[in-house]
Amino acid sequence: MKLTHIQVLKAPREKVYAALLDPETLKACIEGCESLTPSGPDGFDAVIRFGIVKIKGCAEILHRIPPESLTLRIEGKGLPGSLRSDSRIRLTEKDGGTKLVGEGEVVMGGLLAAAGPHLVEDTAHKMLTKFYTKLAARLGA
Repeated sequence: MKLTHIQVLKAPREKVYAALLDPETLKACIEGCESLTPSGPDGFDAVIRFGIVKIKGCAEILHRIPPESLTLRIEGKGLPGSLRSDSRIRLTEKDGGTKLVGEGEVVMGGLLAAAGPHLVEDTAHKMLTKFYTKLAARLGA
């Protein structure tokens, strides 16, 4: 499943880019994130809870071009199945703020895939919206 999300934040591009690399900001902005622990210079171990379901996995930041773009790879497994996502995030200056364009693909296996593509897509869009809403609040944007 392919996803695209566009968000405009009233914060400078450099500040937004730095926030996307900060583990505390990411943990606070990822819905259900219980822990996000650095596992290397560009990686994190993560535990995310969706209701009663807990998924353990990792996140990795790839292809950094400060402050223009980065790719965020997320992989996880839990009782309901598996998840892998690669999201390319591009940041451009817009009206004194920052326009983020995230384009990615999500691949799910197990019970997660069996939930149906519409339910999964709706959930993914809601999570993206919540992530960027929380990011905007943290940045005062």
